Amino acid sequence: MFVVSSSVAMNACLISIPRLPQGATNVVARTTRETDHLHASGGLPGESQVTRIIGHRQALEYLKRKNAKGNGHDALMAFIDGFAAATRQYATKQMQWFQDDCR
Repeated sequence: MFVVSSSVAMNACLISIPRLPQGATNVVARTTRETDHLHASGGLPGESQVTRIIGHRQALEYLKRKNAKGNGHDALMAFIDGFAAATRQYATKQMQWFQDDCR
């Protein structure tokens, strides 16, 4: 497994972010734990499809970061921002697909 702070420490860090709703906190924590588990069990080989899923890609970057033993607040914020940006971009693409289908 990667060097990951305990789930309790991560959740405490996530909860301390005022702009992050509780539901988002749960999604981020679960995605990170799942990605860590998949990688440890060999379920994330190289450039597999799973590593391209929104959330897993950002979690993998967060978990593989340098200085993973440190506080990591900035890295966690970058992870959350990347996760949110990828989600927004995908939602924008979906809306475009739907608009194209209606024409």
